[in-house]
Amino acid sequence: MNYRILVRPKVLKDLDEIERTYDKLNPGLGIQFNNRYEETLDRIELQPLIFPKVNDDVHLVPMHQFPYNVLFHCYDDVIVILRVLHKRRSNKLWNIRRRQNGKQ
Repeated sequence: MNYRILVRPKVLKDLDEIERTYDKLNPGLGIQFNNRYEETLDRIELQPLIFPKVNDDVHLVPMHQFPYNVLFHCYDDVIVILRVLHKRRSNKLWNIRRRQNGKQ
């Protein structure tokens, strides 16, 4: 199946901020981050349903090399990128949602 990927505007803003932060730490590191993000989107597009769900309809994919996760919805042939979060933040959100849903 061919999927269409939609990225929420908030995600684009967050990506720009993350990339700038990494470039301040080490010039060129922001580009590496962006490349890993694009590779993650490629992985999602190939087989979106293989990635674990953090709740009923949100999937989580870890990025390689960087401590970030990509969260997305998959509806029919559309993938919506919801957030790119640091692993500590996304794990915290995941645990809160699991507790709210009575899963511990």
